[in-house]
Amino acid sequence: MRLEGGLASIGIPPGEDREKLHALLRLKLRVQAQEHTSLMEVFYDLLSATGCVARFERQGNVEALANLGIFSRLVAAWDEGGSSRNFYPFMEYLKLVKKARP
Repeated sequence: MRLEGGLASIGIPPGEDREKLHALLRLKLRVQAQEHTSLMEVFYDLLSATGCVARFERQGNVEALANLGIFSRLVAAWDEGGSSRNFYPFMEYLKLVKKARP
């Protein structure tokens, strides 16, 4: 596989890191093909692919977990509005939310 050779050439050994990169690439391709039903689905798939929630839990990083919860609520609010599954309008929404907060 071409990807495997590329990962090996930059020093990424077989194992967990390669699996994470494969999962991220699959997610990217799904998003580009618009095969997702919501941004929340993409967000949860991203969390799963990276394993960051488990890492934060192992580290006892309560602040990072709380921030993920806050971001999750923002994504859920966006999805509830049914505006778009596209990333760029969501980024504009985040800018507006940031401006509205003191």
